[in-house]
Amino acid sequence: MNITGIVRRVDELGRIVIPKELRRILHIREGEEVEIIAQQDGLFVRKYSSIKRLDEFADDYAAALLGATGNFVVISDKDEVVSAAGDKVAAFKGKPIQSRLERLINSRNAVIHNGEDCISITGESANDYVGQVIVPVVYDNDSVGAIIMLSTKSKLNETDLKICNAAALFLSMRT
Repeated sequence: MNITGIVRRVDELGRIVIPKELRRILHIREGEEVEIIAQQDGLFVRKYSSIKRLDEFADDYAAALLGATGNFVVISDKDEVVSAAGDKVAAFKGKPIQSRLERLINSRNAVIHNGEDCISITGESANDYVGQVIVPVVYDNDSVGAIIMLSTKSKLNETDLKICNAAALFLSMRT
């Protein structure tokens, strides 16, 4: 995306309006945070993701959960997969999440899905999953992402839910 030629005035309080079309393209909703970075030749504005900021830490945490449970682990913000551990990392990392998952994250409800109830994370077939746990990461009363555990071998249960709840709570303390 390379959009040029948009000029905006700075008001008396130093505010600049981000055009609606750019907000739509960048998935910036009312009330969400943006990050403003001063560069040598100007300002750079992007949607802020406290989960994405954890980058390497999230990779290590996902790998630790994989090692402890043997299940594939995905960590997402509300827009895309930030980290993944397991045999399908390339199929997930950096890919946008599905709108159904985003709605689930926004609902702040943790769920266990088994069998046909499993949902797609990034557009892949959910038929490959036997079990799935999705736990929103909540920081400062806002949903910022999710811990997702996936199994292709067996159904997931309350123990898996507790592990993901602990992981979500820990990540919320790091954001």
